Amino acid sequence: MKKGNELKEVLKHMERSVQMKAKKAGAPLYYIENGKRIRQEPSGEKFVQIIDSDGNPADFKL
Repeated sequence: MKKGNELKEVLKHMERSVQMKAKKAGAPLYYIENGKRIRQEPSGEKFVQIIDSDGNPADFKL
């Protein structure tokens, strides 16, 4: 079982691989950063996604 820095390197490699595959497919990436849901387009543009009290999603460019 991998530990510490070795595990971090494996996870970084996996993250880069997923990002490259999503970009190649033209799909956005979704992730949580500082408690906020982020959508990153293949172009690199980033948006914060917020759901209002009625359940409607709204995107705000970062």
